[in-house]
Formats: sequence, structure tokens, C-alpha cells
Amino acid sequence: DYYYDIVTGNIKRDSNTLLILVETIFGWIVCGKAPSERSTSSLTTACIGVDRIEVNECMRKIFETESFNEDDNTDNDAKSAVLSTLNMKEGRYSVSWPWKDDATSMLPNETTAFYRFKSISNKLNKNDELQKQYHTVMGQNMELGIIETAPEKATGIVRYLPHHAIVRPDKETTKLRVVLDSSCKDKNSKCLNDYIFKGENNMAKLLQILFKFRFHLVAIVGDIEKAFYQILLNDDSRDVTRFFWYENNDKNGKIIPYRMCRLVFGVNAS
Repeated sequence: DYYYDIVTGNIKRDSNTLLILVETIFGWIVCGKAPSERSTSSLTTACIGVDRIEVNECMRKIFETESFNEDDNTDNDAKSAVLSTLNMKEGRYSVSWPWKDDATSMLPNETTAFYRFKSISNKLNKNDELQKQYHTVMGQNMELGIIETAPEKATGIVRYLPHHAIVRPDKETTKLRVVLDSSCKDKNSKCLNDYIFKGENNMAKLLQILFKFRFHLVAIVGDIEKAFYQILLNDDSRDVTRFFWYENNDKNGKIIPYRMCRLVFGVNAS
């Protein structure tokens, strides 16, 4: 019913094939018979009958689906908490976690994190290549100021997090990423994310991104290197990101606590 409202009337034919280019308000589409060298002795046709009401309902659900992130995870308290702690340090933005009221009751979870560290340590000792990559990443994070040795006296709420490797051999740049497990639960069956407001979702809407690709002839896509690590954590928010690792990144060295200085990948508010 709406076909002639979509097509513009402009048609281009390919003299070498049976294909036809038809211009629509959305762009050009290809119609016609595709050339084939195979001969078939039979033809099978499948037909689907649909009701217009069902189609409209289906389209409505598609445009309202949660995957488009419309009005999702909005939390004014979290936004206010972040903005009140936002400042500039060392040429970077620095923020604190938007804590919930029960954050002060958080358990350190030190024992669980230590046993998880021993587990990953045993795994690394059995894989020389993985161990080498893991230590390389940790060494780079120390040099770049992404992590630091945790002070004896905490500057805020204390929480220890296990860490593990995510290996992506297909990646051109970061083939191994060390990730802190902020979903690790304590004796109260609560994880770090349970004590932090998730806040407003500021991700670009999928529909907006798709439509913008049709505005201009050329689309440019960019990426920020280690985007999460570009934002500093204020001192009062660093001690909930403590984890165990070797002193001076020496696999034969003493096991000591470190903590993150930058935003943590995996924390809901990040």
C-alpha cells in the first residue's frame, strides 16, 4: 500500500544483467532477477500472510525496545553526586563514585579476592605466554599511573576485587585486558555494583547513530584509546578498587595490595 509513497520513479537498468536499480526516499535498491549458472527443474515459493495490525504492533515494539536505551537507568541522585565531585586534576577529569546510602556497610571481601588471586596466579604459572602478557599489562598500568600501590591507611571505604584476563587474539591493539570483577559478591551476597548508583545512561541512541549515517556521503568513526582510563578517580573512591598483585610486578616478589587510580571497566557507574 505504501510502495508508491517510497519510490521516486527514477529507474536505472543494467544492460548486461537483468538487475534494475530503483530509487527510493531511503536510497537506491536493487530489483530484478539475479543471474545464475545453475539450472533448476523445480521452483519453490514460500508465502507469508500478515495482518496490518500485527505489523504495526511489531514495529512499535521494535522502536520501543530496551536495546535502544530510551529513558533507561535515569537517576538524578547519581548525576548530582557525580557532578558535585567532578573536578580537573593533572589535565584530566576526576570523579567519585555515586554512593548509595548503605555503602558504609560494605564488607572488604579481602579473603575472597586473595583466593581468587591465588587461582589466577596458578593459571599464569602454567602458561608462560599468558603470564608474560599479564605482567606486561600490569607493568604498563603502573608506568602510566593507572594503578598504584595501596596505602596502609585507607582514604575511603575499602573493597578488594578479584581480577582476571580477557584475551582477544583478533584485536589489533589490546589483545589482553586485565579486568576487575566488580560483580564478585561478599558474605552478604552483595557486590560493589550493589552499593553504587548506576546513574543515567549517556550512551548515544542506536537509532540516532543509524540515521546519522545517511546525512552525509562520508561517515567517520573514531575511538578513544583506553577510554575508561582517561578519567581519574578521586582519592576517596580508590580504596574500593583494591586488588592483589606482585610487588614491583615481580612474579617472585611479595604479594601486596594495589588500587586503581582511573575509572574501572565493569563498574556499573563507569
